[in-house]
Amino acid sequence: MNLNHSNTKFFFLLIAFAVLSCKAKPKTNVENDTKALQTPTAPVSNVSGVDLNKFLANFETATLSHDPVQIKQFLNEDYISEQHDKFLKKNTTLFFDEFYSGGEVNASGHPKIEYTKITSMEKGKTSLVSGKFLTVSYKVSTSTASVNVVWTIMSALGKDSKVKYGLYGKIN
Repeated sequence: MNLNHSNTKFFFLLIAFAVLSCKAKPKTNVENDTKALQTPTAPVSNVSGVDLNKFLANFETATLSHDPVQIKQFLNEDYISEQHDKFLKKNTTLFFDEFYSGGEVNASGHPKIEYTKITSMEKGKTSLVSGKFLTVSYKVSTSTASVNVVWTIMSALGKDSKVKYGLYGKIN
């Protein structure tokens, strides 16, 4: 193949344009999870504290109701799919017990917190991690046990361009 100088120049300009036009996909990094969110990540700096506080207050209310359908609304869909559906084979009780126990187990090796027996939740610190997502700590208590848990709060833009939050727990 014989390329003259102007064709070569055009070829390299075309390659440069193609490379510069490409945008890298944002990566998520949640405790070794490499699965990206299915919706674009919303910049955390644009997250309204009032909206987040309302989200967490509603999550606490759902938790104290002990209703798994209500609670699931506050969890990240990818987290539910990976942990509840696949890893725990849709064992809802074990899924929520592990979520609220944060990996802590009792003497018999079972999750330390039974979600149906939670009596209180005390919100601790909310922190920004790497400018991409937030973490929130809670003290979760039953009448016989309490644990300190840290969950990741993922934010994504919904189809209606509103920020949607979802909690991520410990990954098995």
